[in-house]
Order: sequence, then structure tokens, then C-alpha cells
Amino acid sequence: MTTTINLQDFLSSKRILHNETETDCDYNNGLKFFIINKDNADIITYKNTRHFSLLNIGVLERDADGNFYYQFSVKRDGDIIDNIFYESISGINAQLSYYIGGDKYMPEEIDKFVIVSSMYHDFQIRVTFLEKQTTNDEFKIHSRYYVVNSDDKKYLKTSRVVTKNIIYSDGMCCKNNKN
Repeated sequence: MTTTINLQDFLSSKRILHNETETDCDYNNGLKFFIINKDNADIITYKNTRHFSLLNIGVLERDADGNFYYQFSVKRDGDIIDNIFYESISGINAQLSYYIGGDKYMPEEIDKFVIVSSMYHDFQIRVTFLEKQTTNDEFKIHSRYYVVNSDDKKYLKTSRVVTKNIIYSDGMCCKNNKN
């Protein structure tokens, strides 16, 4: 019998330590921070930023509304991801949406994505440009990653994890239609 976990209840019962010393951290530095603080925290978080240049993106696709977009998979550099937001470097207006298991979500629908509980589903971010872009345009995607201790990581992998809008089970996720 599979255990069901409410993600909010799970997180609120844990000692979470945020890495506030680095404004942009990578996975290796996040793990080092976790190792240093393992006696003081069950979970650590760190901020991450990915910088994109349209000059480096070969081809943009067009959506049904005629807007160009760029879509990419989130790096699996942690166990949970949240606080995702778009920052334009060159002033181009854009909108984020997420694609998980073939379903589209808007940012207000997903506050956290449990990477460790969805081994078989990719989490993709789509940046839809709402105005004409040039090859000089640049943008950043900011996020926060959580690294969970090994016992809790195993617990999240083998349990049914429920959030407001997603249910994670057996390495996959689907929309929670009870809302």
C-alpha cells in the first residue's frame, strides 16, 4: 500500500535552511551547502539562474496565436523546484507557461514541482514572446531548488505526493482534478 503525502504538510514538518549567502548557486555548491549544514537541516534550498540569448537559440517555434516561443526542460539539479520567474535583460515582454506530462499549466497553478517524484515526466518551461524579438534579446529564468536528505528523498520517490494541482505517483504526475 502506497503512502499519500500532502507536500505542504511534509515541507512544514521539516527543518529547511535557505542558502542566503549566494544569489546564484549551482547544484554542486548546493550539495556542499547541504553537507556543511546536514546536522541543522532536513532540506536546503538555493537560488539558481539560467541566462539565455536568442543569438544562441537556433529556431523559435510559433504557437496557435502566432507568438514565437522557446521551450526547454528544467535541469534535474535538485529534488523540488519553485519560485520560477522570467527576467528580461533586453526589455522584451514574455509570458511563462509550464508543460508537465503533456499538460499545460500557468505559473499561478504550480507553486512547486517535485522533481524527485516525477522521474518519468519532464518539467518544461515555455517562454512565449509577446512582442517581436531580435537575435540580441536576452533573458534569465530564476528559480529555487530544494535538496532533500536521502531518507526523505526515498520517501518522496515511493509515496503518492499530492499538491493543489498535481498528483505524483509511480514516477509520473497528472492533474489533480479534485479542485
